[in-house]
Amino acid sequence: MRRAVPALVLSAESGLPLLGAAWLRACAQLWARASAGVRLQHPLLELALRADILLTASLPAASAHHTWTGALGRALTGLATGDIAPDSARLAAPFWRGALAAILSGSGDLPPLPRAHKIWQAAVERRWAAPPSGGRTSSARAQYREHFALSGEEHEAEPAYPPTMPWYFRHTSRLPTLAHARSLMRVRCCSTPFAACPSNFGAAASGCHRCGDGAEETAEHVLLDCPSLAPLRAEERFLHLFMGPWPQEGRLRAFMHTPHQYTLAKFTHMILHPTPPIQ
Repeated sequence: MRRAVPALVLSAESGLPLLGAAWLRACAQLWARASAGVRLQHPLLELALRADILLTASLPAASAHHTWTGALGRALTGLATGDIAPDSARLAAPFWRGALAAILSGSGDLPPLPRAHKIWQAAVERRWAAPPSGGRTSSARAQYREHFALSGEEHEAEPAYPPTMPWYFRHTSRLPTLAHARSLMRVRCCSTPFAACPSNFGAAASGCHRCGDGAEETAEHVLLDCPSLAPLRAEERFLHLFMGPWPQEGRLRAFMHTPHQYTLAKFTHMILHPTPPIQ
């Protein structure tokens, strides 16, 4: 059974930018050093870059992304089309045609690289704000925004930490075990084995296999409603998690943002890793 954490969800949960944004920023810096403005200081770097572009242009589209400029071209092409897709390994952007023409002419300077990381960030923001399209990752983003993403008033920000990073992520070492932190993170990031979880790519059906009452096995159902887990909720160590009162709308969000994060982490761990009964 395969489960994944959508990259945008993990970025939002950690309060840290996607790795791709930092990579594009480094690419832009490398390109600037190798371009015509600093040719005398870095001749070998420029020659290597030009050779890499020629190699990329000579490769079939299915293999072009294995080179440095091919990977960069795929990223830029994906951004230009509004989607970073694995099959966009082609040098279709006008920027790359201009770079290749400059090299083939033997005298032209490499064109300046667009502000790729800025374009990337804008594309990420568009994706994050887009309504669900029916795909699993878009549904996971929508569920995360609805139930788990922190807003400014839901926790107390600390200096030196991103303002949207939740408490357990900032202070994982304070939890009794790392396993508790991982379990809480899986629930919050929509990466659970629950049948109706959008990141669960192995579920054949969405009905709850725990109680069999016909309800979808969502995080809200399992954590708050599933009758098979009523004894666990009633245990004295977890009872204060369910005292409420909760709003009619957004009760899972209210539950997940309880101040008792130690207990919540242990509870989610017990759900995801139940202890087998003693024979």
